[in-house]
Amino acid sequence: MTPGRRVQVSELLRSAETACEAEEERVDSTLAAKEKRLTEIFQKADDLRLGTLKGVLEILTPVQAVHFLIAAAELHSRLHDWGKKKDDRAHRNHH
Repeated sequence: MTPGRRVQVSELLRSAETACEAEEERVDSTLAAKEKRLTEIFQKADDLRLGTLKGVLEILTPVQAVHFLIAAAELHSRLHDWGKKKDDRAHRNHH
């Protein structure tokens, strides 16, 4: 490769790198605004779940409340285990 050609390639690479950096900054800026809103949505969803749980527990007897909480914990645990198994299968199938 001639020295002049090396300079052209170097300038082209530098230009592409600058364009990539600008694009990354634009993506990061766009995602930052969405991330803030997503955090707010998750907080509202958590508040709704907690309010619903409190409302359900208020209408149950103490024994019913204990049974409900145990069942909810078991459901959560089983769904979590099922999700992990599904992810493991998908990971094995893609590799």
